[in-house]
Amino acid sequence: MSKRSSVPARVPRSLPRGKSPLPRNIVLLSQRGRLIEATARAVAAKGYAATTVADITRIAGVSRTTFYQQFKDKEDCFLSCYEEEAELHLAMVMEAGEAQSDLMQRFIAWQRRYLEALDQEPDYAKAYFLESLYAGERAMARRRQHGEQYAALYRDWFKALQVLHPTLPEPPPVVFELAVIGASELVAERIRLGHTGRLTETLLEPLLLLHLRLYGAESLRSA
Repeated sequence: MSKRSSVPARVPRSLPRGKSPLPRNIVLLSQRGRLIEATARAVAAKGYAATTVADITRIAGVSRTTFYQQFKDKEDCFLSCYEEEAELHLAMVMEAGEAQSDLMQRFIAWQRRYLEALDQEPDYAKAYFLESLYAGERAMARRRQHGEQYAALYRDWFKALQVLHPTLPEPPPVVFELAVIGASELVAERIRLGHTGRLTETLLEPLLLLHLRLYGAESLRSA
């Protein structure tokens, strides 16, 4: 993985056989990063329920001993991967808006980057948007937590927009949660239909319409 990788750029992807001359913390970071990537690949290919620890270690090129040094079990591994990847996804979205001083352009940049990141990492998109539904209540709780982070981001953005446009209506707080859930479901449905790689092309305008219409701010896009 390129920018999405959880492994810092100076941490090597592969390690030499036998005892590594690298510091222990670098070895552990490399192994963890490979396990994270392998988990997304395995779950995307086989589904969460059918994926085994053996599948993950085979793809990562590490031993079962190494796996259990990092994670308690498959669920722990998946949840850790989900947490790290979802946080990175959100950070990439927020970074995309930093260069935009115009609030509407910032929101558009957020939505575009949100979709572009999924297009660039179809295994991540499939594993975490679809298969996390089958990974138990702890995975669902993490989905809700990340949804709340996006809702808070959009709520703060809208408050800033209201300062510039005081006549904007005051939507109920639940509107921001509904927008995030609706957007997530749209993305998930396209992934189910095999549209990974084309999400930006097919969903950018629908997502903008969904959010801005719910917030009562659609007219400001062309203002």
